[in-house]
Amino acid sequence: NHLGHFVLTSELLPLISKEGDGGRVITVSSQGYLFAPSDKKSGGSGGLDLTNLNGEVSYGPWSSYGNSKLENILFTKELQAR
Repeated sequence: NHLGHFVLTSELLPLISKEGDGGRVITVSSQGYLFAPSDKKSGGSGGLDLTNLNGEVSYGPWSSYGNSKLENILFTKELQAR
């Protein structure tokens, strides 16, 4: 679900940056990121399980939705930092 946002932004970013008029990327997400599973075993506060990005180890529709919303937010934060 996040890959579409990533590819579209990646393709448009050179065009937006080239204009020089302060173009912006706006990401709309939701509080659905709260459905992302948290890492309670290691005492972590949550985040992405990089060993299960495609839901191959375990899958749940709401946790997958939560992961995609969290990925959108993390991608936007990194994009802003660059």
